[in-house]
Amino acid sequence: MKLEDSIKGQRMSLDDGASRPRLPPRPTGLIGGVKARVSRGRSHSPPRPPEVDPASAPVSTFLPPPKRGMGRIMTKPLIRTASATTAGQVDDNYTASGYGPDDSDEGGSDDQSGLSDYPDSSQANRRRPYFKDGPSEIPCKSDVKMFAVCGQYVCTISHSTKVWDIGSGRCIMALQHSEGTRVTAIAFKPSSDVESEGAALWLGTSHGELMEVDIASQRIVETRSSAHTKKEVVKIHRCGFELWSLDDGGKLQVWGPDINGAPNLRNSPTTFRINPRHSCSIVVDGYLWVGSGKSVDVFQPSTDPSKIFNVSSRQLSASKPAGDITCAAIVNSQPDRVYFGHSDGKVSIYSQHPLTCIDVVSVSLYKINSMTGVGDFLWAGFKTGMVYVYDIRTKPWRALKDWQCSDGPVMDIVADLTSIWKNGRLQVVSLGNDNILRVWDGMLEDDTLEAEMQRNDVEFCSFREIKALVCTWNAGASKPQDLLIRDSDKVFLESVLNSIDSPDIIVFGFQELVDLEDKKITASALP
Repeated sequence: MKLEDSIKGQRMSLDDGASRPRLPPRPTGLIGGVKARVSRGRSHSPPRPPEVDPASAPVSTFLPPPKRGMGRIMTKPLIRTASATTAGQVDDNYTASGYGPDDSDEGGSDDQSGLSDYPDSSQANRRRPYFKDGPSEIPCKSDVKMFAVCGQYVCTISHSTKVWDIGSGRCIMALQHSEGTRVTAIAFKPSSDVESEGAALWLGTSHGELMEVDIASQRIVETRSSAHTKKEVVKIHRCGFELWSLDDGGKLQVWGPDINGAPNLRNSPTTFRINPRHSCSIVVDGYLWVGSGKSVDVFQPSTDPSKIFNVSSRQLSASKPAGDITCAAIVNSQPDRVYFGHSDGKVSIYSQHPLTCIDVVSVSLYKINSMTGVGDFLWAGFKTGMVYVYDIRTKPWRALKDWQCSDGPVMDIVADLTSIWKNGRLQVVSLGNDNILRVWDGMLEDDTLEAEMQRNDVEFCSFREIKALVCTWNAGASKPQDLLIRDSDKVFLESVLNSIDSPDIIVFGFQELVDLEDKKITASALP
C-alpha cells in the first residue's frame, strides 16, 4: 500500500493572491515516504487592495441600441503593413499575465515557462446560468437545422419555419413550405425603427431563392427566386442596415437599404465573388471574414469599384498548427480581434490592424462547434455537449464556467445583443442536437453577485483557521488484514492520522480498492 499524498487545506476565497498571508514553513518529516504538507490559513479576512478609480477601471460594456439612419454602415479601412507583428507574437494591446503565486505547488517559484497553454480552470464552476424568470428550455419537437434570435422571438428551421416567444416558450408562428422547398439560411430583417426589430425574417433556400416573412401576419410577403440561381444559400449576414446573402458557389449578394432604411428584395443587389469552399463566415466592422479549411480570407464588399474587395490579398494562416476552421466570433471588449474555432479544440486569434494571426490558444481536445462573444467573455460550445465561458483578457485565459448544455453536441450558440433594449436583459441562446433551445443569462448574474459578496465578505463574515488532513490512498486491491504483514504497514494509519496535530477535518480518498484486472468485480462488491 502507498500513501500518495497528504496535505492540509483551508477555506479559499476570490481575494487577490498578493493580499493573502504567506505560507507557513513546511514540516521536514516524512510519512510513508511523502512529505506532509501544511497549508496556509488566515484568522481574519485579509486587507483589501486600494480602491480603483471607476473612471480608469476596465468595465464590461455591451453595444447600445443602434442609432437609426440611412445608408451604409461606415467602416474604417483595414491597413496592411510590411511591419506586421511577427507570427505568434502578441502586441502591446494584448494583456498578458501569469498565474498568481497561489497556483504554484510550492509557492516559491516565479518561473512560468512550464505552465500549460490551456485556460486556467481552477476557479471555474458548473452552475448553469439560468434566468430567474421565463422558460429556460424550449423543446422544438422536430429536427431543427438552425435558428436565429432577436429580442422576444427565436426562429427555428426544420421541415417548417417556426417562431417562438422566448418569454412564454409558445410557438406563435408555423409556416409550412411547399414540397421540395428546403430552407438553408435565416436572418432577422433590420429596421430603421428600434421597436420594429424582429418583425420580419429573410429565408434562403437550397434552390437559391430568398423570401421575406412577416411574423405578425404569418405569411410570405416578398420573394426573389433569381437571387442565387440554383445555388444553395448557406448564410444571410446582417451588416448595419444591409443583408448579405452568400451561396455555396461563392456568390455574395449585398442588399442595401431602400428609402425606408431597410433592405428590399425588389431592389438590385451588388454582386461579389469569394472562395466557394468556405466553412464559416462572419461580418466584422463591414468586412467579411471567411474561414476555408485552415486559412482565412478578408473581403470588403462595397458599391465603390475603386476599393479593394479582397483586402487580405492572400490567405491568412494560423501562427501555430491548428485543425480546420469550424466557427468564428468577435468580443466587444476586444474590438481589434477576430476569433476562429477549430476542429481540434484550438482558437486562433487574428488582428485587424495589421491583418495577421497573433496567437493560437488550446482550450480543449474536442471540436469547437460554435462560439459567440458576450461582453468581455467568449462562450464556446463543443461536440461533447459542454459550454465553456472564457475570460480572454488575461494570458493564459481563465475558464469562468463550464456545464453540460445538452446530451449531444452543441450545434450553435448565439448572443442576442438586441435583447438588451428589447427584453431588458442579455440572453444567450444555444441549440443542441436534442432539438432543445436553451436560454442563458449572458450577464452571469449569480456569479457576479457571488463574486461581489466574496469581495466584501469582511463586512459580514468572521474567519478562523481550520486544519484539514486530506489523503489519497492507492490500496492496490489489498485487504485490510494485509496491513499486518509488514511492520511499516502496521503503523501506516497511525502515522497518517498523527501527521498533523488535531485536524478539524479528515478526508480519505481511495484508489484501486478492487483488482482492476478482474472485470467481474466492482467497488459495489466490497462488504
